[in-house]
Amino acid sequence: MDNGGATITDMVDKDKLTPDERAYAKKVGAILTAKKDEYGLSFQDLADGTELSRAHLVRILNGIIDVRMGDLTRVCRLLELDPIWVLQEASGK
Repeated sequence: MDNGGATITDMVDKDKLTPDERAYAKKVGAILTAKKDEYGLSFQDLADGTELSRAHLVRILNGIIDVRMGDLTRVCRLLELDPIWVLQEASGK
């Protein structure tokens, strides 16, 4: 498939994030990734437990996209995290 030279980030990040939004998305992803790793879960385990695609979860946890609240709630439920806490922690509050 010819993607016209676009990178994966270009293709999935249609609504380009500002540098601040990107940094925040990466912090959220880092928090989720740390908990995923603590539990020894794979991306496929997360996909199976949340009914989100593995590819979508990779983009969320790598901070490529800004996570929607519904998706964050699904992931947090599986990881036994409070989504509000995750957002506050990522913002440094």
